Amino acid sequence: MKQAGAIWAWSFMASLIFSLPAQAAIENSSMENPAFNRGMLALAIALAYIIFTVWIFKRHRRRMALPASLQAKAGSRETASSETALPSSKPAKPEPSMLVAYASQSGHARELAIKTALSLQESGIHTRCFSLDEVDSDLLQRIPRALFVVSTTGEGDAPDNARGFVQRYMHPSQGQALNLTKLQYGILGLGDSSYQYFCGFAHELDGWLQHVHALPLFDLVQVDGDDPGALRHWQYQLGLLADNAEMADWQAPQYDSWRLVMRQQLNSGSEAGAVYHLGLKLSRAAPAGKRGILPR
Repeated sequence: MKQAGAIWAWSFMASLIFSLPAQAAIENSSMENPAFNRGMLALAIALAYIIFTVWIFKRHRRRMALPASLQAKAGSRETASSETALPSSKPAKPEPSMLVAYASQSGHARELAIKTALSLQESGIHTRCFSLDEVDSDLLQRIPRALFVVSTTGEGDAPDNARGFVQRYMHPSQGQALNLTKLQYGILGLGDSSYQYFCGFAHELDGWLQHVHALPLFDLVQVDGDDPGALRHWQYQLGLLADNAEMADWQAPQYDSWRLVMRQQLNSGSEAGAVYHLGLKLSRAAPAGKRGILPR
């Protein structure tokens, strides 16, 4: 409010400065140069309008920016998925009730972590999101629940933005000093099953968290490539954490057309309802594991 008042004050002063000479000119020589008088008045009005327009534009920009606390009400999902959506500072009070930490090499884990944080935030859970290197032992000991979205690089190694965390806390000589008995956690592991160490870092992180007495909320969820089924299972777990809140699917299910080729009643003459054996045939070839029945 103070900033808005200052801008209006400057607008009024500018209008006054430009309008006084124009008014004097009108009084002294209104008949001599009326075009000049009108020009001075128009200039003062235009200057005030420009200052007002700049103030409106900057105010709009501030409202559209997503706050560092990942407040979903301040922006859309598209805004939150941009580079500015992820906070880089330590969480401010009041303390969040959920931490989402990510370890990402290519950016995919980071993107899913932001979607995770936004889904929880929109369900009313105060959530903060950080890269794993930004998480320290003090935060882990204060936060009641944490979700980790991690990928694996190389031969089961941690991504670059998680190696500092690994060196500080997951090394045996240091990890034994932590006691995270109050922490509940879940892990989403991203990987490629064609590699020997599939979701290797996710399993390593899971083992370390259990070693420091943290309690898993659910079994580790592994995503092979972009497996939509695994991601929907992760979203299902998020819904349970949010007291069965409904969440929009990150990826719409893909359906194929199937044709009915057989319909045979199995309990002919029974007093109970009819039971049929149905035979379906896929109308076109579809990749294994990605087939769905299209409702009609």
